[in-house]
Amino acid sequence: MIKHRPKTFEDCINEAVRIFFKYFRNDIRQLLYTYPLDMKTKEGKLFWTLPKRPPREISQLDPKNESHQTFIASYSVLFAKIFSIEYPKDFRKPEGKSKIMEHAVKVKVEDFVPSA
Repeated sequence: MIKHRPKTFEDCINEAVRIFFKYFRNDIRQLLYTYPLDMKTKEGKLFWTLPKRPPREISQLDPKNESHQTFIASYSVLFAKIFSIEYPKDFRKPEGKSKIMEHAVKVKVEDFVPSA
């Protein structure tokens, strides 16, 4: 972690976006790769039947979505605090979150590649 430590708040935003897609897209895609929607159990029933529900991924970051804004802003600031990096003090306010999201939507994220 020290080798790849962030140097700027923008680096912290980049890491927040990477984590967002890991949790809400890649991990879900991996789960559905391992247990496809049409997979059956030993008994011949569909794997994804109640009480199990298949998860739904978030394929892109929505700059207007309050939950997306809060996750990215909070994670970015938390990461910045860990490494003593200056961060915007208005990150809890709508204007502050909007500024953070302006950078976040421009971040390029690697494509998902399922693991065996």
